[in-house]
Amino acid sequence: MEKYKIGDFAANLGVTPDLLKHYEKYNIISSEKRGEGGYRFYHFTQVPQILESKKYQKLGFKLREIENMLHHNPIDTLVDSLFDKTEALAEEIRDKQLVLHYAQNLCKLLRELQDDTFNGKWYIGKLDSFYFFPHSKGYNFAPQSKSVRNHLSNWINSIPVVEQCSRISFNNKRYNNLTFGLSVNREHAEALKLYVEDPVEEFVESWGLIYQSTQAGGSPKEQDFIKRILEKPFHVLEKHHLTPNGDILIRTLLETLDKGEKKYHRMIMIPLES
Repeated sequence: MEKYKIGDFAANLGVTPDLLKHYEKYNIISSEKRGEGGYRFYHFTQVPQILESKKYQKLGFKLREIENMLHHNPIDTLVDSLFDKTEALAEEIRDKQLVLHYAQNLCKLLRELQDDTFNGKWYIGKLDSFYFFPHSKGYNFAPQSKSVRNHLSNWINSIPVVEQCSRISFNNKRYNNLTFGLSVNREHAEALKLYVEDPVEEFVESWGLIYQSTQAGGSPKEQDFIKRILEKPFHVLEKHHLTPNGDILIRTLLETLDKGEKKYHRMIMIPLES
């Protein structure tokens, strides 16, 4: 049976010599060494092990795991390991699909911005159930325990499915308290297994005014922000004799530059009385 030098063997198989050395390091394959230079030679019988290893790598297994699967583990262990990887792959695909859906919506938004058809568009529609994770009081971070910060970190790692969001609270018949945080659709929160207990708040499905807004950055003062955000949508409410009912949520969809000026593109959601 012919023996092949490492370069010839790798070239015939369509892999690199470094891959063969790496597999050999983890005892997945073996070689014969000859001469003072210690040249590696491989038999053709090593090919199945290499191809099996490539397969398991694509399934998410590490080389140490692959070495055990090929040379040590019984079939029951293989079944259990493969089941776990299947579950992990399904979860990864689900997460990627959520990100893909978000990216497609972002492309639609960008086309509307290019065509100048986004700003000022409004309609009465359903406000889906979603969760809001507050992390500020006005322009200052809210005090949080270590466990809450850990949960917040998980939310942030789920961006872009999780989005920037701010809330303007309704108190004493006025909209006056500003809170910054993150929001996510209830269905997506469940799919991502995000923490939804205190201090996370749930907003149930309702009907409201949905107003699309593009604004330049302005004063960071809380009341100035509230006045600037609500001026145009409240004009729509007044014109059509609509009455707001409850806290207002503002989703930050995108930030862009227009002739050197920062622009913020937002979706303002105002729940209405029946």
